[in-house]
Amino acid sequence: MALYLISAWALVLLYCAVIGAWTGGPTAPALGVGTLMLGAIVLQAANFGQARRPLRPANAADPAAVAAGLCEAVSAPAALVAAGLVRHANRAFLALLEFGGRRDEVIGLPISNLVHPLDQGRLGVLLSAGADCEGAGTPAVLRMLKADGSSVKVQACASQLDGTPAASLLQLGLDALPAASATATDISSVVLQQLDLVVVSVDSSGAMTYANRAWERLAGDPQVDVRGRVFRAYLHPEDRDPVESDFSRLINGRLDSLAREARLISADGSVHWMDLRAHPYVLGDGEVIGVLATLHEITPRKKAEESATAGRGRPTTLLANFPGMVYRARNDADWTMDFVSDGSLELTGFEPFELVKNARTSYAQLIHPEDREFVRQQVESNLALRKPFGMTYRIVDAQGKESWVWEQGCGVFSSTGEVLALEGFITGVRMRASADQQALRRLGIQPGTGPADEPHLRQALSYVLHHSAAARYPCALFWIDIDDFERARDQLGTRGADQAVALLADRIDGAQAPGTTVAKAALEARQRLGPGHCEFADE
Repeated sequence: MALYLISAWALVLLYCAVIGAWTGGPTAPALGVGTLMLGAIVLQAANFGQARRPLRPANAADPAAVAAGLCEAVSAPAALVAAGLVRHANRAFLALLEFGGRRDEVIGLPISNLVHPLDQGRLGVLLSAGADCEGAGTPAVLRMLKADGSSVKVQACASQLDGTPAASLLQLGLDALPAASATATDISSVVLQQLDLVVVSVDSSGAMTYANRAWERLAGDPQVDVRGRVFRAYLHPEDRDPVESDFSRLINGRLDSLAREARLISADGSVHWMDLRAHPYVLGDGEVIGVLATLHEITPRKKAEESATAGRGRPTTLLANFPGMVYRARNDADWTMDFVSDGSLELTGFEPFELVKNARTSYAQLIHPEDREFVRQQVESNLALRKPFGMTYRIVDAQGKESWVWEQGCGVFSSTGEVLALEGFITGVRMRASADQQALRRLGIQPGTGPADEPHLRQALSYVLHHSAAARYPCALFWIDIDDFERARDQLGTRGADQAVALLADRIDGAQAPGTTVAKAALEARQRLGPGHCEFADE
């Protein structure tokens, strides 16, 4: 500004000199003196205004740039944090966390993503104290996460910057106390030494720091002190990297617990299958110093599974070619299938997966409604006697087509007599059944042969008595005497007499209940057995 005024003043003086030379007389000196006085007044005013104006730094208008410059000028690892996000990080900070020149990956990242999950609470307290100017500069131990997922322990302090109230300068120091090592005194060794369960502790470097006596028996070398030995050296080569990776995730807080199978090689070279369970080894102050693991041997179970798998091919091929459906079911209201062979598609129109666990329909729904009670009675009565069951009944397939099937099965019992499952097979049969035959079957009468025989009656009677005693419900035995039945059979023939029995059954239909049975007894009498009711009919 001063240079501009001086230049303008010189031009005015030159102008006055030229004008004075033209006009002559006292005009020229007067113009020169007036110009000098005017210039002096303007310069004085300019200097006064400059003195009144305060000096400001050139970058005072950008507080964020000032804060970033301060962060960069700090020799220790430092980052500028605002609203929980990293706004700037110096080279030492990037080098510490092994981000190198990848500054863009850190800028804008939540600072919590760079701190171990177990230290998030300490980070929050540290930043809050720095923002409130209370406790600013007081260090706290944090574990920072590197780019590869590993952690490094540092001492951190946060302080608020002048002119940027919403930002804090987080500074890190590498002089944190070294991690405490786990020793046998950290654990109740007296108790653990008595356990058959293997208990080991592994530090963050993968070295074993504790193992109880069960480990010595398993490893087969009780003379060797395992402390300081690398845990992965005892593992099967195929399990070393996966287990080590899982342990690293536990230590870094990315995994809360671990449950997996692994193979361990003992001193004599034998391989032991182990059920490995592990958790982070956390000290009282929340610091994770390693992994605490238990190992339970499951070698016998794995050998049994391998044997079963090896022999599974032959039965599978046999079942696939079996003309029918092999099953394993639960003894419930739906006959819930736990296993169904491939023959179910041809027999019922449903794929095996559609029947297993009642995924699409239950097998009980496939049984013809008129035959469901009959099937239930046959199965339950034979289960009560612990005998196999066999019967013929109708099913309705996926297309709604009715067909006859023959089922043969048995119960699978526990040591206490509880029915665990039903196993058997079902195959299709061709049967011409008239309405009379269906009515006779429903009542336990075999078409063409007359009423059920005495063994059938005894079987049904045993079933009813057993369940009546177990469930404490009443049961009744009815004797129905048909007058002149012998003469009627001579006149009508065996088939006609059986049809007469069927008509009689229809007349006493109101007295029927689930579990009823009609059988031919001595002296050509008819006996009717039924639970839970006391009806009587006579002809």
